[in-house]
Amino acid sequence: MEKLSNHSSIEIYKSIMQYNPDALFILSVNGKFMEVNEAVTKIFGYTLEEVKEIHYQDILVPEQLDVNHQHFQQALQGFPCEYETEIFHKDGDHVHLQVKIVPLVENNRIIGIFGVAKDKKELHQTKASLMKNEEGYGQLVELSPEPIMIHHQGRIQYANPACTKLIGASTLEELMGQSILDYFHPDSVELIKNRINQTEKIGENVTPIEEKLIRLDGTVVDVEVSGIIINHQGKPAFLMIYHDISRRKRAEEALRQSEQNYRLIAENMTDLVCVIDWDGFFKYASPSHFTVLGFSSV
Repeated sequence: MEKLSNHSSIEIYKSIMQYNPDALFILSVNGKFMEVNEAVTKIFGYTLEEVKEIHYQDILVPEQLDVNHQHFQQALQGFPCEYETEIFHKDGDHVHLQVKIVPLVENNRIIGIFGVAKDKKELHQTKASLMKNEEGYGQLVELSPEPIMIHHQGRIQYANPACTKLIGASTLEELMGQSILDYFHPDSVELIKNRINQTEKIGENVTPIEEKLIRLDGTVVDVEVSGIIINHQGKPAFLMIYHDISRRKRAEEALRQSEQNYRLIAENMTDLVCVIDWDGFFKYASPSHFTVLGFSSV
């Protein structure tokens, strides 16, 4: 195989970035956009120059700030993250995104974050179009790596191979006609029942939500569920896409436990532990400050 020159490699990487239909971006370790492609401008509504002047938190809806910061910190620690979030378009509209971020490594050092963002609205439209022409696109659903299921009034009508594998079944026949409630944790049953009772019109998106699925072997799997209401064999039915988020959940729990352990250590040691911002203000002071100096840490 012919080896590419450094110049050729850079040009190829630039082309991949520029012409990719997905929104690609690179964030600095401080959260500023360093590089973005044209697809980002379509989703965000800002020009390339404007995007590079903002921090990723500047465009997040307030409710998403904490969870996005957590994912950002996880990626900086070397853990890839995949999640959904909501941002403000430049014109003020809300945009729902599916995002995947990974650490950007150079010389064994994390120098930033590389991310891919997809507009959830466009994803739902794509899923719906797949089912409108079963003859032409059925194979794409069958071969999709994402678990896909169709159910009518809670009874399974179809599940692709990825879905049967997720549930732990050997064949589709094992699932056909079965109640989907049999495969979900009691904590998720009421949510699913409410969803089934809210079937209104073809083409309506199903709000993404996290649920707990129980495999045939009894293993509990955390999944993120989204979908759309379709016309299946002349009746309204739910086309659902299940995304396994168990790995993400484990990483979040490990991070939470780690933070608790570090706080426990800091608040019980006799040494003075503090965090000071760039302006010289205390952001955290351990209880030992009161014991040693007589100053309250609050």
